[in-house]
Amino acid sequence: IDTIFNSLFDTWTSTGKRYPRVDVYETGNAYVIEAEVAGYSEDKINLSVDKHILTISSEEVKKELKEGTTKIAEEINLPAFERSFSLPEGSDEEKISADYKNGILLITIPKSEKAIAKRIEVKINK
Repeated sequence: IDTIFNSLFDTWTSTGKRYPRVDVYETGNAYVIEAEVAGYSEDKINLSVDKHILTISSEEVKKELKEGTTKIAEEINLPAFERSFSLPEGSDEEKISADYKNGILLITIPKSEKAIAKRIEVKINK
């Protein structure tokens, strides 16, 4: 029963890699991806862009016990993950930045100057 229950709520792929959950939104001058990667240190998270595809990934992180410690139960694991996103046309790939705080990876993808909509005021004739 535990196996069936757990499989209903897992986000595992056929390759056994887990996708981090994300929120994606757009501001006036950027696209933003927030990825939930709690437990992974920032030096274990990889970001890359290749052919307009942004990939977030990490290898499995093994926890090491302190000397003299005996494991009684282990439910927390940090499996390998990979998630890719097609970047929208007009993204400024050279200026992508990321911040990591409180288990959330915040990726900012600026829009190129050409992609930022300019507001034009139209006068109404009376």
